[in-house]
Amino acid sequence: MCLLVLGVYACGVQPAPSPLLVMSFNIRYDNPDDAPNDWTHRKDSLAALIRTYSPDLLGTQEVLHQQLTDLKERLPEYEAYGVGRLDGRQQGEYAAILYRRDRFSVEDAGYFWLSDQPEVAGSMGWDAACERIATWLILQDEKTSRRIFLLNTHLDHVGGEARKRSAELIKSRLNRLAQGLPVIVMGDFNAAPTDPVYRMMTDETDPLSLRDTRLEVKQPEGEEGTFHNFARLVASDRPRIDYILKNQYLETLHQEHIATDRGAVCLSDHHAVLACLIYR
Repeated sequence: MCLLVLGVYACGVQPAPSPLLVMSFNIRYDNPDDAPNDWTHRKDSLAALIRTYSPDLLGTQEVLHQQLTDLKERLPEYEAYGVGRLDGRQQGEYAAILYRRDRFSVEDAGYFWLSDQPEVAGSMGWDAACERIATWLILQDEKTSRRIFLLNTHLDHVGGEARKRSAELIKSRLNRLAQGLPVIVMGDFNAAPTDPVYRMMTDETDPLSLRDTRLEVKQPEGEEGTFHNFARLVASDRPRIDYILKNQYLETLHQEHIATDRGAVCLSDHHAVLACLIYR
């Protein structure tokens, strides 16, 4: 679909821009109790889905260290960056970012905990039920010679105050780290579009406002909800809680939610989110 849209540019006077294909994917942590949807039975198919779409940039949530190792073995075209949220090394879930090694080089990188002690490994914030982390990169796009800021996170599923304060912290870090750069913020926000956190992140009156890629295209694809709980929820009960947001230096050409609940084994309990972007 991204290439079809770019064909319009190619037929005009201006050269076709180089698209950025971006994916956000909560892959569900490795839990044997999920059988028959446990990691052993879905890791190959999940990696195959990623390979089919071949995103340039991939933000993952709920990834344990062995799962990240499994993905890197199956997707050798990607480099990965991130740490476990429990100790800042390998323990606990990662919010890892994968990027194509043939297109990007890293200029700067980091991570912080979503708490009032963001540099303290394993710190918990406010009314959160779990430790939460955000991972960020500043990448040099070798195809376009542009620099881009990317942040991937997973907000708390229980604490409303934690989600709000986490969003404030993320916006503060954007202001510090990403001034003047194209910005992508993605992840599982555990918040529907009606939630104050979503409205805070996409507030058009705020100079740091981000824009929801799904709302920027006339015909986004895939069902609206992104969390299906291994197909246990009917379509009308599936909330949209996974997002790819971006700032004014990027334009959205295409957006879709990729189904992961087809077949005898679900690839995850969330659909993947995909967006095709170009630089402005």
